[in-house]
Amino acid sequence: MKKFFMILAMAAMTAGTYAQDDMTLDEGMSELSSKKYTVVTNGFWTNWFVEANATMPKFDKVGMSFALGKWFSPSIGVRTKFNAFRAKAVEEQVMFNLSTILCGYNAKRVYNFIPYLGGGMSLGSPSLLGVSAGVVNKFRLSKRLDLNLDINYRGSEHYGNITDAVALKTKHDHSMNIELGLTLNIGRTKWKKEPDIQGIQEMYQMEIDALKATIEDMENNR
Repeated sequence: MKKFFMILAMAAMTAGTYAQDDMTLDEGMSELSSKKYTVVTNGFWTNWFVEANATMPKFDKVGMSFALGKWFSPSIGVRTKFNAFRAKAVEEQVMFNLSTILCGYNAKRVYNFIPYLGGGMSLGSPSLLGVSAGVVNKFRLSKRLDLNLDINYRGSEHYGNITDAVALKTKHDHSMNIELGLTLNIGRTKWKKEPDIQGIQEMYQMEIDALKATIEDMENNR
């Protein structure tokens, strides 16, 4: 019985040590006790962002683009993008954070590589339906602010009847573009990592086995 209480007391002290020393992440979850690629999903009103970028359509004239988006997980998000001035269009795009997909979630990662695909419609005349694809190179400046370097392709085709010379010239519109700007993260920005229950159990079992061996050595040396 005395041996049992000694093991129990030492196990409790060990657990307390882990509770104090391993709570290193923002949500109170240690790297040792959490899964690298799995997080607990947040509610609908979390992980939103807005963007403002200076653009160079076809690498000639400068314009602007604005976007409102949401991350449904650290790996997958969507955004609605409005291209203003020279090339007016609205696009819906699906974004994939390859840095998170390949390397696991890290709230303090400085650089994220984010390809995306989408489609949309021009707001000018003639009306154009198009597709877009690109890569956002995102650099973390702070918890709320990111720097974006967006390199993308947009291709559009006229739909409906073509009635004038201007429309004929703009039947096809294909361009490579570069955009530079900022992202503002709104509300809750982080994700809780899912606890690795099996890993925690194995860790504590190893500690208990080590404590048992220590107590047995103490008793044998008395």
